Amino acid sequence: MTRISIMMAKKQTWLKGFVADNNGYLVGNPRLRQLRSKLEICYYPQKIIGFKQCRYAYNMLDQEDSTFEKGWIPFNSSNPSSVAGESWTYRDSDVTGSYPFVGLISTYSGGGYVADLGSTKEDAHQMLNELKENLWIDKNTRAVIAEFVLYNPNKNLFAVMMITFEYPETGGAFPYYKVNVFRLDRYIGSLMFVTLAAEILVAAYIIYSLVIEIRKIKAERKAYFKEFWNVVEIVTTGISVGAIFMFFYRLFVSIQLSGEMEGRKNKFISFQYAAYWDETYGYLLGFIVFASSLKFIRLLRFNKRMSMLGMTLKYIAASLSQFMLVFFGMFCAFGQFCYLLYNTQLQQYSNFITSLETLFSMMLNKFDYHAMEVANPIATPIIFFAFVVLVTFILFSLFLTMIIDGFSAVKNDLAKQSNEYEIVDFMMARFKDLFGIGKSLDNDKMANDGADQDEIEGEEFEDLDDRVENLMDKLFLVFEVNIHSKSVLKEMENMKEKNKKRIFQS
Repeated sequence: MTRISIMMAKKQTWLKGFVADNNGYLVGNPRLRQLRSKLEICYYPQKIIGFKQCRYAYNMLDQEDSTFEKGWIPFNSSNPSSVAGESWTYRDSDVTGSYPFVGLISTYSGGGYVADLGSTKEDAHQMLNELKENLWIDKNTRAVIAEFVLYNPNKNLFAVMMITFEYPETGGAFPYYKVNVFRLDRYIGSLMFVTLAAEILVAAYIIYSLVIEIRKIKAERKAYFKEFWNVVEIVTTGISVGAIFMFFYRLFVSIQLSGEMEGRKNKFISFQYAAYWDETYGYLLGFIVFASSLKFIRLLRFNKRMSMLGMTLKYIAASLSQFMLVFFGMFCAFGQFCYLLYNTQLQQYSNFITSLETLFSMMLNKFDYHAMEVANPIATPIIFFAFVVLVTFILFSLFLTMIIDGFSAVKNDLAKQSNEYEIVDFMMARFKDLFGIGKSLDNDKMANDGADQDEIEGEEFEDLDDRVENLMDKLFLVFEVNIHSKSVLKEMENMKEKNKKRIFQS
């Protein structure tokens, strides 16, 4: 199977401008961008000799930005024979069109030393050979970023690729990549008018909601912001309005990039700016959907069963705040301990934040115990056992106990309350009645009314029986009837039954 695939690959003719899979079209030329640290004088104890220059960590505010000849020879503008190399000349972010980029080790600026790889395979090989011969990557290199853009015409998607190799001052290389996929032109195909109409409706609803909230603020003034859900509503509406403006700005950026693609077919075109705006727009949409989902859940507050969650959290709020203080204190203590123990050997503990993230994954039963044990075979069993017992077993058990206790208290309290707002049950009953599922709502109501009527009649019978008994006792005292006579007793019972029937018939 492998041989057949290789033979087919050899016979395959690639379309011009497409990459090897014949699906991704290369937009513009790919390029390499290098970030460097400055060469500094070493500061070392007097007993250590032989070091004149040292390598330091990358600093975006104090990076290397000088001009060099090929081979990183300092450029001398007063010397006619000194020629600056094109790939050894620093270019700031305004020229490169790039923006700061967050890697694994550091955050890198949008400028740098750029090497254009050309539009053909031969051009790329020639440039790479030149960079290799002149040691373009040396001991002061801190990051090399390969940047290129692919377009998939089958799905109308752009992919902004940034493949980074970071070189820390301690040596080694750490690869990292980031891919931003987005759609530059949304209005194509048969559904373009449907998409446009849906976006117009959403924008109109957002503007309508904004007007309603502004009127409520004018009417209620400061009291408006005392209600939690009012704050959620106004924040969600404000972010939605911001998303509308960002949508139009993103559309403007897309039009600009489309013009650049027409005029710079054989040069690198930076889509990083558009990708960042699209990513930010996605963050806003995510928050809006999250807040809207919370508001939808709030609609179910009329059902007392659905409102139990919020009432449970409200009931245990004081205890929960004290518990979270203890939990985060202990969790941060373990995070600091693991960071100091493993930061020089394990990537997942390279800083305090990643240490906390790794411990949180450990709580979810996702961890690499073997790597921890290899890094420190003595302390690892102790800290792992202590973390599992104290955090996973004891603190989690206390948390569940608080939830169960609060739930039980709220459930007992709700059982005593009348359920006057069972809108959800009413809607479900009407739905079942409409499609003939289960018992009809009217039949249930009639059955409940009949049961109530039977209960009332039973109570009336008991009350009447007591009155008749009292009347008979008074008659016995007046006429001194012999209650031990069987005939008298039988006659008295018959009189009671006749009186009951006569009263109810009347």
